[in-house]
Amino acid sequence: NTKQLNLFALLKDQKEVYVLPNKNVFGRLRSKKDCLTILAKHFTRPTQKYNDMVMRNDKIKITILSDLLKEQLSYRELQSLTLTDFHGKEKLKAIYPITKEFLQVLGYYIAEGYSFDDHTFRISCSEVEGKKLLSEILTHLGLHYFWIRKKGQNADVGVSSSLFTKILKQLNLGKVSGDKRLPSFFMSI
Repeated sequence: NTKQLNLFALLKDQKEVYVLPNKNVFGRLRSKKDCLTILAKHFTRPTQKYNDMVMRNDKIKITILSDLLKEQLSYRELQSLTLTDFHGKEKLKAIYPITKEFLQVLGYYIAEGYSFDDHTFRISCSEVEGKKLLSEILTHLGLHYFWIRKKGQNADVGVSSSLFTKILKQLNLGKVSGDKRLPSFFMSI
């Protein structure tokens, strides 16, 4: 049974997803020389970036960290990783639990949601009980949301979460109604 998602694997190719500093993982990097060669492809001052990452404990893009690793991370190492956005406001564990609330958001998104970019998604919801439940779910998940008024009433909920929006995208749920599908892990829950 699938009870967790490996967000590190799911989001490893996504721009603007970062990994917070983690000494266990930094111990798994290639040699300093190899790291500097890789960092030189992305930065004009690779030595400074290496020092910022290793000595100053700066976050690093997941795409770059994936290249810097000697080998795949173990499950235990993945459990200790935290992913974040550019501003460091959103934080999700790399091994993310598939909770009732997570599945409810997926269900609402598949049924009534849409997304046009990598930073926000929206869910249409006009019923009073549905709005209340959706507010509780989004609050429980720690997602920042706002209501969009149509014809004088709250009609859509907007969710500002680049990480969560990228998760929806990478799960291939679709962006608009004609594209919608269940996630591949659905039958193994």
